[in-house]
Amino acid sequence: MRTIIIGNIILLLFFLLTGCTEGITSDESETTASFENEDFKHFKTELDIQVEAREDSILSKIYTQNHSFWMDEDLILNQQGLAAIDHISHAQHFGLNPELYNAQYFDSLPDQLSPEMAASIELELTLSFYKFVKHLRYGIIPSEYYKKITALKIKNDSIDLLDIFQQSDIVIAGLNLQPQHHYYKDLQTAVANFYANNELTEETIYIPNFKKDSAAAYEKAREVLVKLKYLKAEDKGEKVVEAVKEFQKSNGLTPDGLIGKYTVQMLELSTRKMYFQAAANLEKWRWIDSWGDTYFFANIPEFVINIYHQDSLIIKNKTVVGTVTNRTPEVESKIDYFIVNPEWYVPMSITANELIPKQKKDSTYLQRNGYVLSSGASVDNVNWSTASAGNVKIKQKSGGFNALGKVKFIFSNSHSVYFHDTPSKSFFNKDIRSYSHGCVRVQDPFEIANFLLENEANPDWPTTLDTLLKYKTTKTFTVKKEYPVHIGYFTSTTDSSGRLRTLIDIYQKDTLLNNLFEQYYFGESSAQIKLL
Repeated sequence: MRTIIIGNIILLLFFLLTGCTEGITSDESETTASFENEDFKHFKTELDIQVEAREDSILSKIYTQNHSFWMDEDLILNQQGLAAIDHISHAQHFGLNPELYNAQYFDSLPDQLSPEMAASIELELTLSFYKFVKHLRYGIIPSEYYKKITALKIKNDSIDLLDIFQQSDIVIAGLNLQPQHHYYKDLQTAVANFYANNELTEETIYIPNFKKDSAAAYEKAREVLVKLKYLKAEDKGEKVVEAVKEFQKSNGLTPDGLIGKYTVQMLELSTRKMYFQAAANLEKWRWIDSWGDTYFFANIPEFVINIYHQDSLIIKNKTVVGTVTNRTPEVESKIDYFIVNPEWYVPMSITANELIPKQKKDSTYLQRNGYVLSSGASVDNVNWSTASAGNVKIKQKSGGFNALGKVKFIFSNSHSVYFHDTPSKSFFNKDIRSYSHGCVRVQDPFEIANFLLENEANPDWPTTLDTLLKYKTTKTFTVKKEYPVHIGYFTSTTDSSGRLRTLIDIYQKDTLLNNLFEQYYFGESSAQIKLL
């Protein structure tokens, strides 16, 4: 009997405990609500009121649910909120102005926030960070100016920026919407480091004529190099010469330690000029369409062609580009074919302006330099005193003297430019390499051709060019895979160590970009450009 009584008591306790547990589960939301901070409930109510009062379409789309992104239940900024404020407060690291995102508003927030103030801060931060991400993605200059500044393809994506507010880490999601171009990512990091380590001023330290007073030139160069962190304040003597060499190498100049024309030009740039030129280049990169993971990119003022394959840089070559008179254009295309031991069909402009005048002065000029008439007729049968490019078509036979060298790469474009070899190798030793008629001369075209032969893996093709070059056979190779070609114009980049590199604007193309960028950086209605 005693055993039965004990069993019934245990059974009764079990049902009582089960009933209590079920009661808590069924009323979970009620119980949670009863423990919710009263200020936080007031804050959520105030959030709804302020969203409705503002009549802002962005806020209305984001706050469809009664949810805070930046505040915790104690009405203190959470880690997301602190990270968002940190990024817009350091917008200069991205080449942007914190004032565009109301950064000063977040500089001195009180420790204790009322529900009303917390709601206001929440909404201000949402709008500021959304605007910041929009500028990271698309830039600050209105799109109607893009085609006046670049001929490269502009991106036309359908990304909904509001989607970042659906992600677990809003800040990272926003930052990930930046361009993924290698040049952009490297330049953005360099801009951040440059801004963090340099005071932006208009100060220009003028360098005396090196040939007249090398000691004075080195002393002034030392001042610049100390300011740019190439030297310590106490460094002198041979360390200055070595720092000049490092500076030259960083800026794509011959690292000889001598302070020549272009070294002076780079040393005399103000830190403000360097920063804003780089920031404007970041702006332009934000407009450009994605290039994928395999492409050719020739940057005109850098005098370099880079080839990326499977998202890795596999070839980097020096280039020679067009003169100021015969400028190399920006181009978007793809490799169609390449020719080994090519003939050169001379453009009419070169025939008219160069070859006919030279033939008039020297009747053996064309023959001595491997030129023939495209028709097959003899050059001796032409009356050169009355000849014109309209009735005389000239080509240059393949060979070591051919202006195209031993290989050229053809890609469709309205300017009829292409990449090619050259017999004039000495130009690659120059600092500023703008000597061509508009086409891009490549220092080691065989490296590029062999990459294409290998990557195409065509069983009917040779594995290298050695045999064809040896026997001077002219042969065309039409590629089947896609190799996008981009010839662009960007005047800020980075050196091999990641340091900011400022390039000379050889065609003076950046004036409109720089002026517009500063106008919108400081606000469209700014009366004048001001220092940071």
